Amino acid sequence: MEIDLELFGKFFNNTCTEQELEKVLLWLQDPSNDEEIRSLLTKYQDTIEPTESLDYESLLDKIHHRLNIQHSRQQKTQKHQQVGSSFVNRFYTAFSRIAAILILPLILITLFYFLNDERFFQSHTKVAYSTVESVQGSKTKHELPDGSTVWLNGGTKITYPLNFSKNERLITLSGEAFFDVAKDKRRPFIVKASGLNIRALGTSFNVKAYADDKAIETTLVTGEISIEGEGFRLGKEGKIILNPNQKALFYKNNDLALSQTDSKKKSNTVKRLAPQKIEVSSKIDTDIDVGWINGKLILKNAPLDEVAKKLSRWYNADIELLNPELSKISYTATFTDETLFQVLELLKLATPIEYSYSGRKMLENNTYTKRTVKIGIRGN
Repeated sequence: MEIDLELFGKFFNNTCTEQELEKVLLWLQDPSNDEEIRSLLTKYQDTIEPTESLDYESLLDKIHHRLNIQHSRQQKTQKHQQVGSSFVNRFYTAFSRIAAILILPLILITLFYFLNDERFFQSHTKVAYSTVESVQGSKTKHELPDGSTVWLNGGTKITYPLNFSKNERLITLSGEAFFDVAKDKRRPFIVKASGLNIRALGTSFNVKAYADDKAIETTLVTGEISIEGEGFRLGKEGKIILNPNQKALFYKNNDLALSQTDSKKKSNTVKRLAPQKIEVSSKIDTDIDVGWINGKLILKNAPLDEVAKKLSRWYNADIELLNPELSKISYTATFTDETLFQVLELLKLATPIEYSYSGRKMLENNTYTKRTVKIGIRGN
């Protein structure tokens, strides 16, 4: 019996068929294969990225616990006892054989994937989740288990299963994130954000869904996505389809405002598909919404209250407008490496505003307060 590197990799990635899995388990239990096992392990280790640190003792406890659950469940009927427990016993024996050859981190990688493989443990188990956060004033790039890449803007959090299900890839979002989704026709990629489900297969798009924003913004760069409401219908078909260079704004408080205008034409291209619910703009300049992943803060006819909110998240500062009339002032600019002080000075040069600035202060617990900026009308 021969096992090649491709099949060995499928075993570690939980993509073996039942027949392939049986073949690998029998091969691992044969002492005469020790040298070949060691050789394949070395080759396979060179093909993977270093894994994150794991709680080894907790992980081993869980695998023993789940094996016991599986064994107990299969003893309920004679048929399951003969077929199921023999399989688990072979799996356990195979891991015992690997332990005599394999270095500890690689053992635990295997146990980790086995622990989260739905083919073996489909019930009576809790799904393990991972949470990634990007604090205010920072940007974070993260790779998901399916190979998709996500960029998190400041003040953003995502939560997802450590092992996506076989039917879907589900992400929960609070804040703003750009997704570059790996193609998988069998499993749609779904982002849940404040009552909306944004569904994709292989595409790239941006979602802004901060809790304190009035609207949820979804901007499509490539591919196609659909937007569905949780508990309500959007449009005649119950969902909205976006094509590249389109943007949807869903107003959480039924408070409509003017959506973004066409970037190439001077006319507004807003189409109201569901009154008091959602607006879609076409042929937009997507760089305005996704430039942040490349370190660019892009403003285009942005009112000062919107600018203040963006600067607050970009620089981790509290910015307050002292006069509601300031919201009538708008800006068009692109910022990259400027400090907050430099940006405020540029805004001051362009419009009749003035500001006061307070730096961070150390608290008793050795943490620091945010910087504080107050903006008013010059001369008032």
